[in-house]
Amino acid sequence: MNLDSLNKWLMLAANIGVIGGIIFLAFEVRQNNLMMRSQTRSDISQNISNMLMQWGDSEYVDLTLLDINLADLDTEEFRRVFFFYTAQFRTWENIHYQYRNGLYDESEFTKEREVWRQTMNADATKAMFCRDAHVYSDEFVNEMYLLMEAPCN
Repeated sequence: MNLDSLNKWLMLAANIGVIGGIIFLAFEVRQNNLMMRSQTRSDISQNISNMLMQWGDSEYVDLTLLDINLADLDTEEFRRVFFFYTAQFRTWENIHYQYRNGLYDESEFTKEREVWRQTMNADATKAMFCRDAHVYSDEFVNEMYLLMEAPCN
C-alpha cells in the first residue's frame, strides 16, 4: 500500500468520524431542546401553583374574585388587586408565548383560553387589563381582545 492510498483511507475515516460527530451533536441538541422545553413547562406550572397558594392565603382574594367596582377600592385594596391582576396577566402572557412556541398543544391551550374568556368578561378583570394592555405583547393583547365580549372603553 503506497502513501497516497493510505492518505485516502485516513481522510475517509476522518470524514466518517466528522459525519458521526455531527449526527451525535444533532441528537444531543435535540435532547437538550426537549429538556429545556420540559423545564420551561415545569417552571410555568410551579409559578402558577405558587400564585394560587399565595392567593388562597390572601384576605384580598375575595376582592378579585367578585365582580367589584375598582372605583370603590381604597388605595391599599387597589394596590393589592393591581398586583394580583398583573401577576395573573403576566402568567397568561407567558402561557400564550409558550403556546405560540409549541409548548402547549391545541386542545390543552383551547381549555386555557376558555378560562381566560370567562375571566376576561368580568368587569373588574377587563378594566384592569384594558388599563394596562399597552405593557403586554401585541400578540397576547390581540388574543385577549378576541376573548372579550365587548371592547375596551
